[in-house]
Amino acid sequence: MIPVAGEKKKLLVVDDDPVAITVIRAQLSSQPWETQYFTHPLEALEVLQLESFDVILSDLCMPEMNGLEFLAKASDLYPQVVKLMLTADSSPESIVKAIEEGNVLNYLCKPWKSEQLIASLYSAFRYADALKRNDLLIHKLQDNSFLLKQEIDTHKLTERKLNSLQKQLANILEAASPICVVSLEDSILLVNESFIKLFELKKSGIEGTPLNQIPALTALACDNHKERNERPMGVELLEMEYDFVAVSGQV
Repeated sequence: MIPVAGEKKKLLVVDDDPVAITVIRAQLSSQPWETQYFTHPLEALEVLQLESFDVILSDLCMPEMNGLEFLAKASDLYPQVVKLMLTADSSPESIVKAIEEGNVLNYLCKPWKSEQLIASLYSAFRYADALKRNDLLIHKLQDNSFLLKQEIDTHKLTERKLNSLQKQLANILEAASPICVVSLEDSILLVNESFIKLFELKKSGIEGTPLNQIPALTALACDNHKERNERPMGVELLEMEYDFVAVSGQV
C-alpha cells in the first residue's frame, strides 16, 4: 500500500480482556492515530477485510483464536502491516516463538507501562512509514525500468530501420541508372554519378538544394505530393521510409 499525503495513521488493537482494552484506550487517548479496538479477533478480521491498518497490536493468548493465528491471517491480507504482540508469558521461549512465527516487530509483557506502550507504537509507525516509502521507491523503479525498456526498444527499432535505409540508399547509389534522392519538400539529399552526368551538374553544393533552384532540374520539382505522379521525362518515383523519395531519371 503506497502512502497518501496527509492520510491519518491507523492502529488496530485486539485483546479478549475488556479491562486491557479499557486501559489501552485510556493510555492512547491523546495520541493522533485513528484506533479501533476489538475483544474478538474474528470481528477484527471482518473489519480487516474492508480496510487496512498501518499497525496491529494483538494479545497472544485469546480463547477464540490465539494471537499468532490472528496475525498470520492479518498478514495474508496485508503482508506489510507492522505487528506488535501483547503477552502475559514473559518466558524467553514464548517471546522468541511470537517474534519468529508471528513475524512481529516487538512485544510487550503484561503489565506494561504507558510510556513503554506509546514508545513501541511510535517506533512501529515509523517502521510502517519506512516500508511504505520503500514500496513507493520500488514502484517508481519499476515504472522507470519499463519506460527505459520502451526507449531501448524504440531505439533498437529505429536503428534497424536506419540500417535498412542505409542499405537501400547504398544499393540505389551503386545502380547504373541516374538516381536523385529528394525529401518530401523536394530538396536534394543524394545523387549518384549517373544523375550528375545525365543533367551535366556540378556535384559540389548540390545536396540540400531545392530542385526548383537548379534550372536543369526544374522540370523534376513539384509543389505537392499529388504532382509527384505527373513528373515529365518518364521519371520513375520510388517511395522509401523516413519521408525520403528517390527519383530516377530515365536516360
